[in-house]
Amino acid sequence: MKKLILLLSVFTISISFTYAQWQSTHFPSKFTITCIAASGTNIFAGTDSGGVFLSTDTGTTWTAVNNGLSNTKVTSLAVAGTNIFAGTGTLNVDGGVFFSTDTGISWTEGVGLSNTYVSSLAVIGTNIFAGTPSGVFLSTDTGVIWTAVNNGFPSFPYNFIVSLAAFGTNIFAGSYFNDLFLSTDSASTWTNIINNGTIYYGAITSLAVAGTNIFVGAGPAGIFLSTDTGLIWTAFNNGLWNSNVTSLALSGSNIFAGITGGVYLSTNTTGSTWLAVNNGLTDLNVTSLAIIGTNIFAGTDSAGVWKCQLSNILTCAPVINASSGTTFFCGGSVTLSDSTGGNYLWSDGETTSSIVVSVAGDYSCNVTTGCGTITSNIIGVIVQLDTISANGATTFCQGDSVTLIAGTASSYLWNDGETTQSIVVTTSSYYSCNITTPCGLVNTNYIQVTVITPPTATITPGGAAVTLCYGDTLAATTPPSFWYSYFYLWSNGATTEKITASNSQVYSVTVTSMGCSATSPATTVTVNPLPSTPVITASGATTVCEGDSVVLTSSAATGYKWSTGATTQSIAVKSTGNYGVTVTNANGCSASSNIQFTIHSTPVPPIIQQFHDSLKSSFSIGNQWYLNGNIISGATGQFYVPAQNGIYTVAFTNGNGCSSISAPFNITNVGITELISDYSFSIYPNPATNQLTIIPFSSSTCCKTAAISIMNILGTILLSRSLSLEEGRGEAIDIRTLPEGMYFLQMKSESGSVVKRFVKE
Repeated sequence: MKKLILLLSVFTISISFTYAQWQSTHFPSKFTITCIAASGTNIFAGTDSGGVFLSTDTGTTWTAVNNGLSNTKVTSLAVAGTNIFAGTGTLNVDGGVFFSTDTGISWTEGVGLSNTYVSSLAVIGTNIFAGTPSGVFLSTDTGVIWTAVNNGFPSFPYNFIVSLAAFGTNIFAGSYFNDLFLSTDSASTWTNIINNGTIYYGAITSLAVAGTNIFVGAGPAGIFLSTDTGLIWTAFNNGLWNSNVTSLALSGSNIFAGITGGVYLSTNTTGSTWLAVNNGLTDLNVTSLAIIGTNIFAGTDSAGVWKCQLSNILTCAPVINASSGTTFFCGGSVTLSDSTGGNYLWSDGETTSSIVVSVAGDYSCNVTTGCGTITSNIIGVIVQLDTISANGATTFCQGDSVTLIAGTASSYLWNDGETTQSIVVTTSSYYSCNITTPCGLVNTNYIQVTVITPPTATITPGGAAVTLCYGDTLAATTPPSFWYSYFYLWSNGATTEKITASNSQVYSVTVTSMGCSATSPATTVTVNPLPSTPVITASGATTVCEGDSVVLTSSAATGYKWSTGATTQSIAVKSTGNYGVTVTNANGCSASSNIQFTIHSTPVPPIIQQFHDSLKSSFSIGNQWYLNGNIISGATGQFYVPAQNGIYTVAFTNGNGCSSISAPFNITNVGITELISDYSFSIYPNPATNQLTIIPFSSSTCCKTAAISIMNILGTILLSRSLSLEEGRGEAIDIRTLPEGMYFLQMKSESGSVVKRFVKE
């Protein structure tokens, strides 16, 4: 008999090995697998620091595809048609979204999410969504441009999105602070679909949606299910080795959960019981799941990627069922059974296909089938010797209460010392009762009662009566809080934290937080009118030159306060600036206005130079000539020919209207005969355009010819020739090649020289 048992044991071990469900894909590195996605026959795996790997043969071989992927900390993958998207970064390292249109051969970073940690990705049609610490971003152009779509999200940090899921036209976003948001209009608006307090202490790290069923992996709190779009949530962790859920995946009516403890299966999409399906899986720290075709792939912490045929898991997974409810009172029982195997070994030692259980505990069965010996799911049985219930909500605001009622018994002893069948509870605590039943003296279940302290509400400025000026602010004052938000409702209907007082009336504000409210004492507010906006007048122009000043005067009021600190009605200013005045009326209310005053600097004084019989200013425009301090009418050019001796000056005025004047220039030689010889000449026309005619005349016959030269104002000779001195005979000179301007014509003979000025037009 002992030999037979030994042979059976060896046979069982052999079958278990032969029919190992999970097979290693021999992933080429020890990176943590963060995400898995597929595009056709191409399977992509994202890693925590090695970038993206590609398999084109259902996971048999893998190749790194990171060309252009500047951040290899890949957090999420998504597929839209033939495009692959990779979210990157960590909480401490900035990331972004990269996209590839050539099966990962090359990657390009999108615009709008650079240096942003991207925790998750989801796709609906041509819309790609990215979850970040600043909410959700949307791209409608295959990942090139990203735009924030956060209408309906609370402020940071409550909009820290760590998971996304899409179903039909709905997009779900799970936050780090256990909120779940739903958008039905391509992320134009969002609604929080988790009732406050329903899911405790867990970031929404994983999501799975099937029809009306929404599954949530809530960090260390386990798995929760809603079948009514988030109104009611139920915890479903029965049979899980632990509640640290990393990933969820759906296949028809089957749901898989990846946890720190392997892969678990529930076969009825209710998650009511879970079965470990880890046969052959060497690394039970499962970090990601993906169902691709007929296979399920599991990413692990250190052993790469594993795969298993769904049919193997579903065929070889023994599931024990309960004939009725697994929670019952003392004296009740439930039948647990399984009909899929040939040999059975229950956790309580029984070896039949079904057992009758009347003792509380966790029950499972090692079932031997054609797939080998596999451990079934776990069913927890709870024997309630008695229970306590509440006649209302156990979370309420301070001042309310709830009645806790124990079942029928011969005696009661509550943990707060009460000895009646029911107690009225007004404080937060866990409540239970020791009761005497037919099974003896037992302790009931616990009920947690949470009493929320309402927020405080006051108005600033506060008091029974307040006098304000029109436009002043009233603020609702509440204690600062990082964990919850305040909602405001003023007696005038406003819903903001601060309001502007515009009418005299009685104000109060109601502040609500976590469903509890408090109303401030009423404040009678008298609103006084503001004075008329002051009008500032200037005694002169408000744009002047250096050295000038102006007096600014405010319109009449009770009190004045200038930006300079002056408190008079008028001030004198002589520097550039924006000058403001605040006036106050008899009620102490103020109004302000300002005026700009600008001073332009004085230009550099012009310099006078003399060229032959002309004076020249160093400025080409903006000149005005003076003789002995008197303006010379019409003398505004750069050159001026003095007609008499005296002190000449020139004033220059720039584009800002500011002027400077030259140093005096003394002329003493005007009137000296310009004829040094017996000969002279006249020229015409003057100004001339094309030619200049010279007519000589004399009082003697000393000479027959003379030399003539045309010079510019700098004395440079531009043209030279000889001239016949025959009286009355005129000669023409071609001046078309000369530029426009003023020139000097000099005639030299044996007895002297003569110079005349002409203008070329």
